[in-house]
Amino acid sequence: GSPFTLGKAQAHLQASSLGPCIKFVHSDPLCFLNNTTEHYSTAVLAQCSWYFTKPKVFSKILPARLSSVDRVCISEYSLTVSDHRAIPHVLATLAQASLECRKLTSQSNVRTVMSPIHLRNTAATTGWTVAKQTTQNVPEGMLDGKWEVGWVLSGDFMAEVEKAVQDGRERLVVLAAGDAVLGAYGLLQDQGESVRTMDVWVATLNPVTA
Repeated sequence: GSPFTLGKAQAHLQASSLGPCIKFVHSDPLCFLNNTTEHYSTAVLAQCSWYFTKPKVFSKILPARLSSVDRVCISEYSLTVSDHRAIPHVLATLAQASLECRKLTSQSNVRTVMSPIHLRNTAATTGWTVAKQTTQNVPEGMLDGKWEVGWVLSGDFMAEVEKAVQDGRERLVVLAAGDAVLGAYGLLQDQGESVRTMDVWVATLNPVTA
């Protein structure tokens, strides 16, 4: 990550006044939830759902928290833009997703794309209701959009497509998605503009009361 790696960010937090209250646990989320008896006021899912290997991970996490947390706060990329400079980021995300869903295993930043609509619907079917939600523009210094676009436009991405996608028609879908990223990126370059990161959806979920 930039400007801080995950380790640097954790060290910064632990060195703060909140440090004694924070414990970082490196564990599979479902294993952790199924083996803790703690009750929490708030569970936070911050920009993490796309790392899940399958959609069912999210649908299992929410009911696992139903009896042991008062609310869930969630943020994820919205797949929408309030700034046209973020369009290449949305396209790059979908290009990556179209590749990664054809792999048996993935180490990508985009493994399972879930839109806010899907996340809300999943919450509704697992005992949660959306108390409030909004979509926010992100700061200029948030570089995820540039990183994801750069990856899709790299030769390494194309090599991954050739290796992982055997069916000719499916390969054309992924390649076309990559071409869309290239086209959108080129339009920005023609205007002397840089890629921005797409908007973020944030929401608070409360348990459904009988």
